[in-house]
Amino acid sequence: MPEIRIQVYVLSSDDVTNRYLTVELSEITMDWNSWPHKIVLNKDARGLVYDRTETISEGVTYPVYIGITAFIGSWTVKVVVLTITGQILLDKTTTVGAEFVQNLGTIRIGGQPPGDGVPPGAAGTIVSLTATPNPAVAGETVTLSIRVKNTGTQTTTYTLVGYALGTCVNELGMLPVTLTAGEEKTVEIRFRMHPCQHTQTVKLYAGENLLDTKSVTMELSTDRPPQNGGDDISEIIDKIMGDIMPPMMQMMGMMMMVQAMMGLVGSLTQVF
Repeated sequence: MPEIRIQVYVLSSDDVTNRYLTVELSEITMDWNSWPHKIVLNKDARGLVYDRTETISEGVTYPVYIGITAFIGSWTVKVVVLTITGQILLDKTTTVGAEFVQNLGTIRIGGQPPGDGVPPGAAGTIVSLTATPNPAVAGETVTLSIRVKNTGTQTTTYTLVGYALGTCVNELGMLPVTLTAGEEKTVEIRFRMHPCQHTQTVKLYAGENLLDTKSVTMELSTDRPPQNGGDDISEIIDKIMGDIMPPMMQMMGMMMMVQAMMGLVGSLTQVF
């Protein structure tokens, strides 16, 4: 089933206190106690304040409602609903005030002929996901190997969506891959190891349909020098000694020569 992201950006507000905020894919009432996905909206909040994912059914039309308990002030917000692969389904800016529940429109995925490269009944799987080296040193080049197989009966263009999530990283990237029926291929992605333990997750999509997911935990190594792509402390010291120290020594030599000449001039002045 397709997965979507629902985001709310606060552009401006003249409210004086915190409020509740929600975006729902069904009709909501003024009774904010019944809002299933509400958050507390800080009165000084700006930018992205609401970001959640939800799974919907293909071919079904959903209304999009926003609710903000803005009894006194008003909030100008931008609501964006998009697929996990980045297709925007709804993008609307509105001002929410005393009538704090609004219908922003509708969204729908599917129910129409599939796009290029996505045949009906497309199927596929992530056979394996590995990372080398693992553990890795911060800054070291890591190769992520993703083995993908077309288990359907027609040539299909898939989308690999990758997430890097941890205390020091929150990144997302996408890569298309086309496979004939029954074909299996390894896709390699290289990245620099982040300075914390984190999870690399890869999701396989055909169009907006999620077919498979696999994850690997990246462990941070601190007890060995990098195997590649990183800077060993001994290499840094060698670089300093080789590249920086000679010019410094040359400069110090010139300064000592100038001081000696100035001392000689002073001596000659005293003589004459």
